[in-house]
Amino acid sequence: MSVSDYRNKILDRVEKHRSSVDHDLNSILNLANSNEKLSELVGVINDKDATPEQKTGALSTLNAVSIFSSAARRLQPEIVNALRGQIEATDIDLRHGAIATLAAMKDDIVQERLLEEVTSDKPENEKLVPTASALAMLGRDDKALPSSVLREIMIDPPSKESQIEAIRQMPSDPEACEDLISLMKDDSVPLEARVMIPEMVSEADPDAFLSAAEDMLNTSGADSKLAPWLVNGIANAAVQDANAATSAKELVKKLRKGAPKSFQSAASTLLDKDNASDD
Repeated sequence: MSVSDYRNKILDRVEKHRSSVDHDLNSILNLANSNEKLSELVGVINDKDATPEQKTGALSTLNAVSIFSSAARRLQPEIVNALRGQIEATDIDLRHGAIATLAAMKDDIVQERLLEEVTSDKPENEKLVPTASALAMLGRDDKALPSSVLREIMIDPPSKESQIEAIRQMPSDPEACEDLISLMKDDSVPLEARVMIPEMVSEADPDAFLSAAEDMLNTSGADSKLAPWLVNGIANAAVQDANAATSAKELVKKLRKGAPKSFQSAASTLLDKDNASDD
């Protein structure tokens, strides 16, 4: 095959692909602007004879077009009612998809159900969705997830995943700092959860964090996997006690020699920031 023939063959493939994409895009736009077609999708979700796969497919299509569809916005009450009817669907994918979509809409009914689930004593496999997923869904609305619930779950979690998510969703709350510091010091808590705590506590209670961080660095040194995050927290802590801040920074400077690269990088950021403030 000549170079010219090969080039023409490639260009032909590109043109066919572009035509296919244009066709798909036109199909999506036609669907998004059609009350009738969108109502048919809602009908599939409501249809008792439709399979879970068909209902999940209809839901996925609605989610895809709802982002830019004015017709979907007009049909939102019907869509919400259809999805509420799937909150307790036996099919996991359908149930989770319906709940997640309603949670994204900040639907009060699904928020109430999710809050009931995360505070219940039911085993994880008997809940509508796992606790970690429920917390992430509720976290879309700042008003839907009380910090008291998050504190309870992060202290006594039904799963490691839920503990991580509870800490991730925890707002800046000085009353939670004591519990957070205790978790930060606990090696049995997943590292993914512990690394989030220094930034949280250094903002909410910088003096308490500085004391805890210095104690941990004195005990575990620079080789601890958490150490770089402790140093980052020290850098961010606006402490009232200047002597305590100086002591922590001197400790970091001392530990930096021969430390892992991640610690050295965090230490450099702290010390450079400190030098800049002196200037």
